Amino acid sequence: MEISTIGKELDVDYLVQGSLLKFGDTIRFWIKLIDIRENLLIWTEPFTFLFEAGNIYAVHTAIASRVV
Repeated sequence: MEISTIGKELDVDYLVQGSLLKFGDTIRFWIKLIDIRENLLIWTEPFTFLFEAGNIYAVHTAIASRVV
């Protein structure tokens, strides 16, 4: 489904989109902020972390604070 269609159905002007790749003990997230009206990428940033079961909340906090 097109990003613009999703934005229209949700009745929003912006969407936050993310993807995840795990390789070995490393995880990488890509986070994007997209302006739906202009079909424009406003911001994107990769985040790379060592994957450990005990640090998932630290990873979440680091990404959430940067996105906000």
